[in-house]
Amino acid sequence: TLQSSLPDGFPSVVQMFPSSEITGAIESNEVPRSYLVDLRADATPHEVLDFYESTLAAAGLRSRGEYGGLGTETLLWTSADLSVTVSVGGGDDGSTSVTIVAVEGEVEP
Repeated sequence: TLQSSLPDGFPSVVQMFPSSEITGAIESNEVPRSYLVDLRADATPHEVLDFYESTLAAAGLRSRGEYGGLGTETLLWTSADLSVTVSVGGGDDGSTSVTIVAVEGEVEP
C-alpha cells in the first residue's frame, strides 16, 4: 500500500534529506525485506547527492558506484546486510526528486 510517511522498520541509517517531503513510500515484507521511498527536496541534485554520500559513509556503508544518464544520478551503497540505492533528478518545478530503495539482507561482498 502506498504511504505518505516512512514505513515501519525503514532502516534508520538511511536519513531523509532535511526539509524534504515524502511523496510516496512502499515496503515489501517478503525476503529480502525492501523499501522504496520517493521524496521531493528543495535543493539541487548535487546537494542531495552530497548529503547521502556523507550520511551513508558515516553510517558505515561502502560506496559501490555512481551512475548517471538521462538527467538522473544514482548512488549505490552497501553494508554486510543492507543495500541502498539513491537516485536523484531535477523536478519540473525546480525541486529535486529523490528515490531511495533499501533492501535488507545479506549483500554480496
